[in-house]
Amino acid sequence: MFRHLMLTFLLLGFVSGLTQATVIDVPSDQPTIQDGVDFASPGDTVLVAPGTYFEHVMVDGKNIVLTSLFSTTGDSSYIATTIIDGSHMTRGVSIIGGVDTTMVLAGFTIQNGHLDGGGIAVAQANPSIVHNIIQHNVGSSYGGGIFITQASPIIESNAIISNSTAPGGAGEGGGILCFGNSQPRISGNVIRDNTAPKGGGIGCVASSSPTIIGNIIVDNDAEYGGGIYCHTSSPSIENNLIEADSAWAYGGGIFLNQSDSDVRGNTFKGNYAFIYGGGIYAVGNSVIDLGGNGIYGNGVFFYGGAIYCEECDLSIIGNTVHGNYANWADAIALYSCASIIRNSIISGHEYGVAVGISAPVTSEVSYCDFYDNAGGHIDGSPAGFGVLMATNANGDSCDTYANIFMDPLYCDPGDDDYALDQASPALGAGQGGANIGAFGIGCGYSYVPNDEAWRPFRATLSQNYPNPFNPATTIEYSLSTSRHVTLDVFNILGQRVRTLTDAQQSAGSHAVVWDGRNATGQSVATGAYLYRLRTGEYVKTSTMLLLR
Repeated sequence: MFRHLMLTFLLLGFVSGLTQATVIDVPSDQPTIQDGVDFASPGDTVLVAPGTYFEHVMVDGKNIVLTSLFSTTGDSSYIATTIIDGSHMTRGVSIIGGVDTTMVLAGFTIQNGHLDGGGIAVAQANPSIVHNIIQHNVGSSYGGGIFITQASPIIESNAIISNSTAPGGAGEGGGILCFGNSQPRISGNVIRDNTAPKGGGIGCVASSSPTIIGNIIVDNDAEYGGGIYCHTSSPSIENNLIEADSAWAYGGGIFLNQSDSDVRGNTFKGNYAFIYGGGIYAVGNSVIDLGGNGIYGNGVFFYGGAIYCEECDLSIIGNTVHGNYANWADAIALYSCASIIRNSIISGHEYGVAVGISAPVTSEVSYCDFYDNAGGHIDGSPAGFGVLMATNANGDSCDTYANIFMDPLYCDPGDDDYALDQASPALGAGQGGANIGAFGIGCGYSYVPNDEAWRPFRATLSQNYPNPFNPATTIEYSLSTSRHVTLDVFNILGQRVRTLTDAQQSAGSHAVVWDGRNATGQSVATGAYLYRLRTGEYVKTSTMLLLR
């Protein structure tokens, strides 16, 4: 029978501590999830046993917890084995009617749904949707995985994989669509292999203002905005990995049209668009603030390998833009834009001119480091650009706009490490004595004597393999001298999951296997994890993806 139970939920702060609640067990107390939801009162928990439930679950106005045994045990295997399946005919879950963040949906696989919001639809409600796998759902037109309208839910620590909208037509938001004045927080999710005509990974339209922070957005595909598509919206896009997304027209990484946006602290890597803007595409009088981003290895067939901007107000301040490619303007293409390019490194472009400026409204290019751009630094440059007629605060030769043209001395660009060596001319050469570029000092010099001379200590940290992985992965690193090493795994919220190494180790190559378990031996959930190598002053962090 129904019972009162003191439950300890392991939902990373959404429901924590000891909570007195009526628990309705499915299927022992109620035969279906919907029966459990209908029976529950606000504050109750519907606790679902493993199995596949072929139903459409509707939560209408009740602040309840709907969860699997994952939430009571911390065992992530329950996420994969507790399945809500729409049978390709109906939606998986609908949440409507004024609930707040105490309404929690956690610990399910939600799959094979159909209709707008094939996996989950959220309308005029603000629930917490955490620790789910949302996969293989199809939206009729909007939101294959999740459709959000007039709502501000928390979407956190989910794997949103291989969802889509029907091809052709409007087709927006393969993974997630934010619509109609919605303001969701989308954080710490893995958003991968989703497709839609507009916004393969995430779409935000109709005056939505999502906060998109700390996600891994990879391998998504669209015609416009492979990773993220925004139209008449104001997203905040911060600290995401946006990698290997593609668009068959504009904006491989992100597409912004009539959308004011702060785009800060992201990594754009290996994204591709056919026409304009391999990494970032911005049009329609958008006001875009690009700050502290690493933008490298993105490409486009026509213009703007890293960034394309047309008729926008664009600030590119404190970025590192390296090794992108296009037929014209490998790094940045600006057409009829009011633009500021400042305190940024623009380097390593091998095919054409790095920056192309056409029909500028206003353009400022100052306090930057241009280096190793084979086709030239700027086409359409302001008068006097590149003419070394002054010195900067470091005493280096610069043009009248304080731009320098020197090797920035990246730590290890071959391993995507664009932090700066301690001897970099970019240190202190920015406006007001700031460093140029997105990254600080990070090569980890620590001098130790040998028989002949002082020599620098170096370490390397490789990408884990396999990646994504299940159930285990290998992390390799090397040391040039004997050192004390710590190798830690963190979740996307920065909480330590496990310490893999904490010991003095000899010079040479080392490898550690992580079995996907935390410090207490429990299997952790599907999601993105960080691994950090620290030895002396050297610190290097990389990202890996666990798929249960």
